[in-house]
This record gives sequence, C-alpha cells and structure tokens, in this order.
Amino acid sequence: MKKFNLLFSLGMTIFTMVGIYSCSNGSSASKVAKPNDVPISIGSGMNGYGINTMYVSITLCKDQSGTNCQTIDHIILDTGSFGLKINKSALPESFIADLSRIKTTADETVYACNTFGSGYVFASEHYASLRLAGDYSESVVVQIIENSPTAEIPDSCLAKGPFDDFEDFGANGIIGVNPALTLSNNTILLYRKDINGIYVALTESEANSVPTLNQNPLTSLHYNNNGFVIKIPPTLTNTNTNITGHLVLGINTEANNTITKDTNLIVASESSLSTVCNSGCFYSKIENPESTIPAVFDSGTNSWVFISNNIPICGYGYCPESPFVWNSWVFSYDFAPNESYQVTGIITKDEESAGQDLSFSVMPGWGYENTNNETLYGSPFFFGKNVYIVFPSKANPSPIWGFKSYR
Repeated sequence: MKKFNLLFSLGMTIFTMVGIYSCSNGSSASKVAKPNDVPISIGSGMNGYGINTMYVSITLCKDQSGTNCQTIDHIILDTGSFGLKINKSALPESFIADLSRIKTTADETVYACNTFGSGYVFASEHYASLRLAGDYSESVVVQIIENSPTAEIPDSCLAKGPFDDFEDFGANGIIGVNPALTLSNNTILLYRKDINGIYVALTESEANSVPTLNQNPLTSLHYNNNGFVIKIPPTLTNTNTNITGHLVLGINTEANNTITKDTNLIVASESSLSTVCNSGCFYSKIENPESTIPAVFDSGTNSWVFISNNIPICGYGYCPESPFVWNSWVFSYDFAPNESYQVTGIITKDEESAGQDLSFSVMPGWGYENTNNETLYGSPFFFGKNVYIVFPSKANPSPIWGFKSYR
C-alpha cells in the first residue's frame, strides 16, 4: 500500500502449466462446496475519507472454538503488503486482553514497527483465529496498531516518518494478501520492554526466535488457501459514489474461482522480495518516456501511479484537460513469449486534481506521478476485471497473476 498526502489523508503456454494445489496446510481442494465469497465495498469508508479503496469485513476470534469474536469492517484489501493489522481503536480492550501474545523464547512480549511507502505503524503482536466467508484459520498473527495520538512509540520507529493512519483511508485496518506470502522480520524493527517499561530493540538472536510477523493470512485458511480472485465491476469516471465487488477465496477449488483458457496469465519473479517490488517483479513497458521498468499490481494504492511526459501535472496528480488514454504492456519477469498483458487507463482531471471539494469516492481516472522508476497498477486497474492471484507452490514456485474482463 502506498499512501498519498491528499485532501483527506497469458496465453496457453502458461495455462497448461498451472497445477493448482492448496498451499499451506496440506489440505486439497474442498470436496463439498464451502462459502468462499467475501463482499468488497469501494466507497467513502467509515468516515468519508476513502477514495478508490477496497474494503472487506473480517471476523477475529480468540481461538478456533469461536469464543469471544469480533467482526471488524472497513479493512483495506491490499495485494501490495503482508499481514493483518488492525487499529487498536477498532477493538474492545477486553478482546485485545484475551488474545495470546507473541513472545520471545525468554517469554518477553514483542512489539513491531512496520513501514509503508509513506510512514510507519507501531503494533503489539497477537494470535487470533480468522474467519472469512465459510472458511477459517486456526491461528494468524494480528498486529494491533497503536493509533492513539498519545500512544507511546519508540524513537527509532518515530524516525521512520509520519504515522501511517489507516483512518485517513476510511479504514479500521489492513489485510495484506501479497502473493509473495511472507516478508522477513529483518525488514522491520522489533522490540521488547525492559524492567523499567522502556522499549528495547531485540537482539539478532531474539529476533530470530520470533515467528514471521508479516505473512499473507489467506495461506492459513483451512479450505481455499492457494490463491484468490478479485472481481470488480466496471465504473465510469466520476459517476460512482459506491461500488461492490467480490473477494473469492481459492483458485480452481470452486465453480466461482476457476481459471479458464481465456484468462491472460503472467508470472512474477521467483526473487519476489526485490527492493523495488516486493510482490514479485513484473516489467511494464511504457511510452514517452519509452522504457521498461519494474511493476506491481497493488490494490492498496488508490490510483494509477506511473511516469508520463505527455500529461500535465497538478498539485494532486495528473490533470489532462480532456481524458487521456495511457497505454502500457506488462510482461512476465523473464519476458517469456505469450506472457504479456496490455493495460489501458483513461486518465482524467478528477476533482482532487482540480482542487475542488470532493464529491466522488470512486475515481477510475485518477493518475499520480511516480518518480521511483516503477509502475504501480493501483486499485483503478482492478475496476472492470477479474484478477486471479495464484500463490507459489511446489509445482509453480512463482506467483501467477491472471486477468480477464469482469463477468
């Protein structure tokens, strides 16, 4: 997910090789159909601040028995990050106190500082049981974000930038479903408290004793754990205030998540934790400036983010006087034949760019300049498509993405 400081805040070659299996717990595709459809809402969020943001609701329970459960709405669905992070303010204190804590081998509770493209979040670390549609996990890591203005945060975490407030996106938290599956603990800062209650950085050996904190929670689901589909209907520029889509759990396990021969497929790099694109590298060929640069598909970024010399730039993004057709081509990481996908975005001067009061929360034409030599296909890319995400497996060690028109 990349946050912006805004007003509110392939072909048959691959198809034949895709052997789909459940990936995390050894269970195969379900024999009896299980509910696997999670509604996605795209609108203004819980507080009117959301734009182009995909939200789902999740249920957390103390454990698999289903006791002491909480349903939390307006959780950002993010293909560009890892793990489940919930604002502390969205949960009752009694529920938080009832969850098991993640600890070092010396029985010391663990805290983490995570960084996004625009700042940090600081969290206590817990275990909970996750429920989505008719599926469940016995245990996932839940990071509970200290989002109070008076929260005590270590100085080394504060130095990572501004606090990344999910409420600025109209959200109570985020579920990171990156198909690279896990992000190493050495990419974040880990702490414990000393006898005086002061945060102390974990030593390397202490950090190595902590379970991986940032991992895709969908891999721990009992039935449909080998990937997912995001289905979003088409939208018209600046005419929608709310739209509804679907997060369909699993790939080739039920009738509603089957990859068919008309699906365009591309393959990500096996070296999926690149410093440039941590969800698996693709390459995007763009025009003017003509170049081929790394690319990611990031549902947690709420605009098209790319480089163009053809479109005027205003204070809050690209602002062409009339709709501008931006074309690019995405290739698999190794440029294999027949593994490419043409992407067309219609970039418009949205109200945000024009400096007007915002009245639309769905803006498929919103484009934003990127100066980091990469292309981010943010949430507007997903509009009007079925996007299939296949997790790595023994048969296919790289993440696979598939695209076809919404139906």
